[in-house]
Amino acid sequence: VGLNVLQRAALAPISVGCMLTAMLFATAGVGGAAHLNPAVTLGFMLGRECGVGTKQALMLVLGQILGGLGGSYMYAAVLGVTFTLQPGPGFTAKEAFAVEFLFSAVLVFVVLHVAPRWGKDISGQYFGLAIGAVVMAAAFAVGHVSGCSLNPALALGVMSSHWLHTGTGLYYAPLYLLAPLIGGCLASAAHRALQVGS
Repeated sequence: VGLNVLQRAALAPISVGCMLTAMLFATAGVGGAAHLNPAVTLGFMLGRECGVGTKQALMLVLGQILGGLGGSYMYAAVLGVTFTLQPGPGFTAKEAFAVEFLFSAVLVFVVLHVAPRWGKDISGQYFGLAIGAVVMAAAFAVGHVSGCSLNPALALGVMSSHWLHTGTGLYYAPLYLLAPLIGGCLASAAHRALQVGS
């Protein structure tokens, strides 16, 4: 993500969506899919039928945070520059919170419905394409509003590397850490409601 942002790649959302799709397929056989985002893991944990307990969720989130930190420190070392997350020009924190919340809810909702469960065979499945497409569409739709993080681990990595590099950049941290988690809670509730209704 950071390499795309800092090099101002014109089609960055496609690059990010494709990389996410590849990572989903690459990690799916390790016991479950889509655990690259704390909001997604929270959604799975709250939807108890999805097989993720509290202890397992905490370990997954720790790994996600370490991945976010490692990735952000990598692009800072390679490019020598960093960035932070904040509302785009002309947009308020409330508007950025709204799109981060809503698009995170959509992302987690889709993941809960398409990702394979722990220990299930993933051959012949295309779940990664659906999840990658959601992220790509969200980035095109609201990247200019909020930066389209949708991932607290990514946000923590991006903002902390910028803070270490410049001493600033944490002002909007609560927005980017909380909005996706609250969106994940909404998605989990919607997922459970659909499960009960069917």
